[in-house]
Amino acid sequence: CEITASYVLVRAKPIEQLLIRLVGFYLTHYIQNVYELQFLAFVHLLTSWFHSLSKRLTLKNTTIFLESFNDLSVACDELNRAFKVQNFVTVSNNVLLCVVDCYVCQVTSSGMVSPITVNTFLRVVLRIYQTFVFMTSAARLTNQARHFDEVLYTLTITDHTKWLAHDVRIKEHLNQRLTIVFTGWNMFPLDMTQLHSIAALIINYLVILVQFGGSDHSLQIKLENGATVTTSSSASASLVAESVTTPNF
Repeated sequence: CEITASYVLVRAKPIEQLLIRLVGFYLTHYIQNVYELQFLAFVHLLTSWFHSLSKRLTLKNTTIFLESFNDLSVACDELNRAFKVQNFVTVSNNVLLCVVDCYVCQVTSSGMVSPITVNTFLRVVLRIYQTFVFMTSAARLTNQARHFDEVLYTLTITDHTKWLAHDVRIKEHLNQRLTIVFTGWNMFPLDMTQLHSIAALIINYLVILVQFGGSDHSLQIKLENGATVTTSSSASASLVAESVTTPNF
């Protein structure tokens, strides 16, 4: 939606530009913020929960908690998968939209600072700040979870808890102990396939914007019969595409 609005915004009249900015930019930006804020609220809830639980851990409730420790580790694995998907959507979306906004700045500036250029630049700064806040919140959750893991493990190796080693069930849980690790600060486990997909997507968007988003330039096409046709850049691109895809009998 923002890519289409960016293409139309370059050619639209002032009143149309206002409507395009309201619908194409701010509405989509609001929709994007809804799910990001929901996930951030969930992250802050988990962070505060780990922080308060670390302070309230005692020997009595630790014995009970150790029996369900593996279940918590499994839950952390599921949460890591959620981090992977959410971080991929948030970061890749912000990167693509920043590319579009930078293109709008380049097209609309014409060597002068216009209101559209300033507005687009502010949106780029806002998206960069949103990504920073998102990843910082994930980092705090990761550090708090690791601190909780250390506190829990420390309670099981003190002199007052040596009797835990004689309990068969507790000893078995300690031997099978899984580490609580959140991968939110690592953004998401990227492989080369995902990197190539993101790069290809950004390049395709840039090609579309550069090819069809600029001002019209008159081109003269000389046909085989000697006739000359004057057309615009967008029309010539369509004509070239048809000539490539249509067989010549």
